[in-house]
Amino acid sequence: MTRFASAAMLASWTGVAPGNNQSGLATHPAPTTHGNRWLQGALGDAAAAAARTRNTYLNAYYQRLVRRRGKKRSLVAVMHKIIIST
Repeated sequence: MTRFASAAMLASWTGVAPGNNQSGLATHPAPTTHGNRWLQGALGDAAAAAARTRNTYLNAYYQRLVRRRGKKRSLVAVMHKIIIST
């Protein structure tokens, strides 16, 4: 982990950091960056498995987001939560 100064930099390198598209005070959604596709695949599998587990923090986080954001965006958010927790 010494290659990355922070967990946010690791998330950015992985490609699961949230995009930022800002104009004045208005922020607009932006796509995630391209990252390491092998690590993204492994994180996607881990996030999908974590979203299906019962009575866990990641499942509750996924369920809160899926109501508002949809399934795919919620999975990316869980991927981000997993990578920054290390």
